Amino acid sequence: MDARARIRSSILLAVLLALTPLGAYAQEQDADTPTIPKPGAAHSANISFFIEARLPMGNALTGGNNVPMPSGPVGVPKLLAGVKIKKFDIGLGFDLGRVSTGAENDNGEKDSASYTLLLFVPSARYSILESTDGSVDLYGQLGLPIGMLAYNIESEPPGGPTVSYSDEGFTIGYLVSIGGRFFLHKNFALGAEVGLTGLFLTSLDIGNTDVSTGITSIYGALLASIQFEI
Repeated sequence: MDARARIRSSILLAVLLALTPLGAYAQEQDADTPTIPKPGAAHSANISFFIEARLPMGNALTGGNNVPMPSGPVGVPKLLAGVKIKKFDIGLGFDLGRVSTGAENDNGEKDSASYTLLLFVPSARYSILESTDGSVDLYGQLGLPIGMLAYNIESEPPGGPTVSYSDEGFTIGYLVSIGGRFFLHKNFALGAEVGLTGLFLTSLDIGNTDVSTGITSIYGALLASIQFEI
């Protein structure tokens, strides 16, 4: 081997020796570099806890017997918390509504009424479709509103004693909805849903008369959700 060939071989060997530790160092750095999660990465976690605030809008339609109800949709939870297991959400919602009315007729008789509706809503959701990065999903939801309606009615005739009636009734119903969420961050999402609810009120004693009625609501709701991987 001539001198020129020996010089070329020495240069190649030196380059290989220099590159070997650099390559190992680069691989070590790549292994230590944390992976930046995608916006919806937490959405695909096996188990996570979530809490959700909801703003329902819509109309409540009284089924009969002239039982006044809180304005807006009924049976829609305003606060929901639960656990997400892969594509399933299992939660418990809460709703509290109250309405009071008062009037005085031409004869001077004063009437007033107040109604309070307290509901707990166990619910289950399933993610029907979702984007490849988990940042957007479309879900279906079923719920079972359970609670009570309490009322108080007072009538004050002119010059006479005040007559009042009060009672509490059990209520149970259903909730069916479809909605979507967009994960702005792995722990935070905004969304909206539309649905149908129904409530059945039983054994209300209004003026010594047993009253049962049903109420159907069509609603839309905006929601904000926070979730953390367990």
